[in-house]
Amino acid sequence: MTNKVPYARSEAHLTELLEEVCDRMKEYGEQIDPSTHRKNYVRVVGRNGESSELDLQGIRIDSDISGTLKFACESIVEEYEDELIEFFSREADNVKDKLSKETSRKRRRNDKETRQCSLNRHDLAAPEVKRAMLERRLVI
Repeated sequence: MTNKVPYARSEAHLTELLEEVCDRMKEYGEQIDPSTHRKNYVRVVGRNGESSELDLQGIRIDSDISGTLKFACESIVEEYEDELIEFFSREADNVKDKLSKETSRKRRRNDKETRQCSLNRHDLAAPEVKRAMLERRLVI
């Protein structure tokens, strides 16, 4: 007897979604919080594909930011692909919380190994973006 998995939770579908999500990073811009001076990444294109209904004041939008976000996204997806697929393939409550705890645990383990990664032209921005995404400061 074979288990039927709904397509939405199938490994094939989830893999496709992970490949598509990083392409959507071009829909984000950088905003610096005036009180903390921390960078946040916010959607600059509405869900309908238009930016006219969004307040874009104080948001920097350019290809360097998009490229940096896409690179960081691809790095995160590559590093955590198995965990992401595992979490989203199961019907579970609090997937975000569980995934956040698991990625934090793995990140601490990697930090202990003092892993350095070469990020070419994205040397400074990519780690900040990764941290923002993992800390859920990326507004989706």
